[in-house]
Amino acid sequence: MTAPGADAPPLLVQVWSDYICPFCHVARERMAYMEREHGAQVEWFPFDLHPEYPADGLRRATLETLYGGPGFDQPVRDMADAAGLPYNPHPVVVPRSRNALELTEWARSLGDGSHRRL
Repeated sequence: MTAPGADAPPLLVQVWSDYICPFCHVARERMAYMEREHGAQVEWFPFDLHPEYPADGLRRATLETLYGGPGFDQPVRDMADAAGLPYNPHPVVVPRSRNALELTEWARSLGDGSHRRL
């Protein structure tokens, strides 16, 4: 007897992600689980979450002011902890990720899967 859906193509999950996004950090582990446990095919795409950040990054103190003060990131810390992941953002500056995203897309253009290791 064949399990229901056995002949169906694998689930395709497309994820738009930014290296500086703490939620995306947790999503990497969750997508690895989907690949491992459910045979999902996961495609990652770049998303510049904060193109307005200056080239040299944004001071964490500025983020705290924008998002509610010290402890604004506690829900993300809790989510990472629940997933068994470290959460250790740079204590002073949140970098702008544009160059990293461009590097990843260059690696994708090589066609050898190396972009998945970045």
